[in-house]
Amino acid sequence: MPSPQATAFSSRNSGADPHLSVPFHVLEMPASNRSSSAREEDAPPSLPAPHAPYPSARASSERAQLWVKVTLFVVISGLLYFCVALPIPGPRREVAQLERQFVEVQLVLTEMRALLADFRADHGIWPGQGRDGHGDPSLLQDQITHPTGHDGVVLRTQTVGGRPERARGPYRNGGVPSNPVNGLASVRFLRADEPWPQEADGLTGWIYRPATGEIRANLPGRAFPAAPRFLDL
Repeated sequence: MPSPQATAFSSRNSGADPHLSVPFHVLEMPASNRSSSAREEDAPPSLPAPHAPYPSARASSERAQLWVKVTLFVVISGLLYFCVALPIPGPRREVAQLERQFVEVQLVLTEMRALLADFRADHGIWPGQGRDGHGDPSLLQDQITHPTGHDGVVLRTQTVGGRPERARGPYRNGGVPSNPVNGLASVRFLRADEPWPQEADGLTGWIYRPATGEIRANLPGRAFPAAPRFLDL
């Protein structure tokens, strides 16, 4: 006769016939499985897998900088596109050209005055003065574009009396720059006692007094009504 426990167990599993008798020892778990199950129950619960590390502050900053650059590029490209694509009205275009000429003349004058001052600081005299004290346009060009000695003499070779000469300059490659308005690089020289002309004639690019180092643009008129005369810049 099967035991009541075996009969009840067999009837609860997979719809088996309750009258079918199954020995109880067949349903018992082997000892090895029981021991492994016990070990699994006694083992401490496993910790959850750690999350992926959060992005560093440096990586976030780099991404933010990249997006800022991309945004600026898109904005600047759009502005350039509209500046090129949209035509500027005629009067406004003329005013813009005159303002640009005014600024360009100022920039070139600033460059020229700076290199003249550098020559003066290195030699104690202004460039373009001949030995007799009179202005010499060809000497001005040579002193700007070639190395010079301590006395301002142009050095064709950098040795004097067998000794190496410490050269100063050159101060500008290409010599005297062209006037951005009339395109002339020629220079009108003034004597030390000669006054500045009341009006510019525009026959040369510049007017220069080597005795004092003053240089101005030889351009008549002014860029626009509110601007000073070119001669007074």
